[in-house]
Amino acid sequence: GLRYSHIQIERNAKLILNENIHFSEGLSLRCVNSINIKKEVRIAPYCTISDCEYLNLGSKEVALSPKSIFIGEFSFLGTHSLICGETKIEPYSTIGPFSNI
Repeated sequence: GLRYSHIQIERNAKLILNENIHFSEGLSLRCVNSINIKKEVRIAPYCTISDCEYLNLGSKEVALSPKSIFIGEFSFLGTHSLICGETKIEPYSTIGPFSNI
């Protein structure tokens, strides 16, 4: 389930979730522009998915650069994976644990 999870969807953003997706606990998902997760995707515990790049970190004026994320059908994201920025994960992909994409 989604216990210990945080999901944030900004105004005018598109979060598209297809059928039979499994999210495990500890998910952190931020949708600023567009995230499309296709059917039968499995997301292991404590993954982070964010469709933006953070600019000017460490300054008083942090900015976001909106991007888009596509996760193809029947894909698997291993535990503690970080998916951010402009990302396309092809169908039937396996992303190993602790990956940064």
